[in-house]
Amino acid sequence: MAETADQKALQQYETALKKAMELRVVDIGSALKLTKETLRECQREKDPFGQFACCAYLAFFQMIDSDYEQVKITVAKANLILPSAGMPHFEAILLYSQGSVCYKTDDYHLGIQYLIKAYELFKLAHDKAGQSKAQKALGSIYEIFKDYDKARKAYLHSIELSEAIGDLNGKSNALNPLSGLFLRDNKLEEAEKAIDESIALKKQTGDKRGEAFALYGKGKIQLKLGAYQAAQTLFEKALSIHLELKTLEGEAMVYNKMGELNMLQNNNDKAKYFFEKVVQNEAGPSFHLIINKAHYNLYLMSKDNGDMPAALHHLEKHLYHYRYLASKETKTMIKSISSLSKVEVLERESKIQQEKNKEIEKKNAELDNFVYKVSHDLRGPITSLMGLYNVVKMEVDEPKALQYFALYNDQIMRLNEIIIDFINLTRIKEMKLVPEPIQFESIIEDCIGMYSYFPVHQKINFIINVEEALFFESDKSTINTIIQNLIENAIKYARNDIDPFCHVSIKQNNGQLVIRVEDNGIGIDKKHQEKIFTMFFRANDITQGSGLGLYILKNAVEKLNGAVRFYSEVHRGSTFVVELPLVP
Repeated sequence: MAETADQKALQQYETALKKAMELRVVDIGSALKLTKETLRECQREKDPFGQFACCAYLAFFQMIDSDYEQVKITVAKANLILPSAGMPHFEAILLYSQGSVCYKTDDYHLGIQYLIKAYELFKLAHDKAGQSKAQKALGSIYEIFKDYDKARKAYLHSIELSEAIGDLNGKSNALNPLSGLFLRDNKLEEAEKAIDESIALKKQTGDKRGEAFALYGKGKIQLKLGAYQAAQTLFEKALSIHLELKTLEGEAMVYNKMGELNMLQNNNDKAKYFFEKVVQNEAGPSFHLIINKAHYNLYLMSKDNGDMPAALHHLEKHLYHYRYLASKETKTMIKSISSLSKVEVLERESKIQQEKNKEIEKKNAELDNFVYKVSHDLRGPITSLMGLYNVVKMEVDEPKALQYFALYNDQIMRLNEIIIDFINLTRIKEMKLVPEPIQFESIIEDCIGMYSYFPVHQKINFIINVEEALFFESDKSTINTIIQNLIENAIKYARNDIDPFCHVSIKQNNGQLVIRVEDNGIGIDKKHQEKIFTMFFRANDITQGSGLGLYILKNAVEKLNGAVRFYSEVHRGSTFVVELPLVP
């Protein structure tokens, strides 16, 4: 089995990246430093996969360090290195880091999208630790929008995933918010049990940052119990660690709770001091939920003190942050997620859709085979009828009879054209592509010659421009179908009242092969333009075509992973442009 890009990158830089991942628990600064050094080594070696892997880890560590602007820069750098990396594990880490930054800075709508994609890629990479992280983060967003049942299920799923691989930090990270949900439901015993287990796990792993958040969680329980001194001690311990590690989010959370603690004890000066510590960082990272609460409490305190200008100021600030949060279009999205998460819904829907698609493909294949067989079976009798008309022309002299036979032959020819188009359509769908060098001049010449029996053919001025030294490899039969249908369209709908032309140009442009066919024919009415690639659609009755030509053209172009567009104006003509990738 071929190695994936993930495996190759890990093999070469496995030691450094694994060490950085372990270091991040106890010393995020050292983890960042080691990852940056490894990234520089990858840059010296000009190894894009190694650089991408290092950027993924670097963004993750920067997110933990609350350096959100740098996360955005690192993600942009990673996407420039490898826009489509094919490295699901590292791509998932990048998406998880982006999603975490979004929800930590209140951009929940984007956060959900990134986190769900991250979860899907973590599953693809069989990374349960990553899945656990994504579930915990999604749970946090559910909780913000008061969807507590889904939040609880997400946290429990995160714990289950972490336990399956012995990830103590992953488990403790989910125990923290789970304890908060128990506290909200006044299940104080369960809340304390969960947070005590989290604190023990954090001490065991040496995760000081995580321990600070767990101590904060236990402080909230003590506050609810009315044990103010115990709560204050726990908040002070948590704040000390957050200040040491410069965790801005953690600092804001603790300051806010210490403000509430002092409000309950009527220590209004202290309470005001802590709330103002929260709101003074409004120019920095936007923790709208925390700042919103702090402004509201400052409003209440100012109103009680009779300081109406200050009360009005804080009320305006509170309403600003409240409106900001209310304007997020995430709640609707959250409510639409059923069971554990939207991911599971998508997976179930995807399975059902895959089964439906398989059945549709089977029926389509059966239908194509039927059409192909019937078309071939009909060709024999039709060819005989066409031959019979030639005999009639040689042996019948009566003008009226010849006129009727000519009408009969027109319909036979039309039926023959429809059947040939059906055969071509089936062939395009089923055939395997065989790339070979394409000689465009030869193909164009043959296609023009095929329609020499059209009365207007002799009047048309064919202008052919094929870029010199153009080298292009593709399936010759499919290319022939594309050019043939474009030229046929220009010939069929040429005007007799002017000097008609058909300009065919083929060149390279921006990594694409561009085939352009322009004419000054009858054009296509705007009301018909959106339907011209539809099967059996004919925009007018000037010619008796099958209505399949442009439908076949579109199928042939898509078979080569290309695109077709057109411009047309009645009585002015049409221009069709086909773009195909230069690399098959």
